[in-house]
Amino acid sequence: MHSSQHPVVQQLWEKFERAIFRNQSKAVKEALPTSQLVRLHTGSGIFRGWAYEMKLPSGSSTQMLSMVTRGLYLSYVGRRLPQNTQFEVMRIQGDLRPFETTVQILLQQGAPFVSVGDGQVFKCIYACASVHPEVSLWFLCFYESVVFSVVTNRQIYKFTLPN
Repeated sequence: MHSSQHPVVQQLWEKFERAIFRNQSKAVKEALPTSQLVRLHTGSGIFRGWAYEMKLPSGSSTQMLSMVTRGLYLSYVGRRLPQNTQFEVMRIQGDLRPFETTVQILLQQGAPFVSVGDGQVFKCIYACASVHPEVSLWFLCFYESVVFSVVTNRQIYKFTLPN
């Protein structure tokens, strides 16, 4: 829902619709039973229209984002995460201001900020613990509006995320 109005999403919508009608979208198959019609509003509360909100099962999105994070770690850090890596995935919704502070601190500390192309489709910032680099914190942003945090191997080195 939060990314539905993004220009790139709008360009891909027809292909996505065809995949739905051909019963080829596993994500839609899993999400369809929980879909509901919701009202869209601007940040100032003005009604923008209607959209279907679909909630993916938490296991499926956690598994997918864990795999994405493994690939990003290999690509950007240059090493593989251990096979037994534990992932904590959280969707960041609503007021992003508490996390903006964390991102600013990460940037000030020299954390890498990476975007694909112009950053409209994907961008992220990440940090690895210096003593245990397999302990990491990632903020993944899709379509400039859907944000996840991923923590790897928190059990090794305790740190807290803002509430």
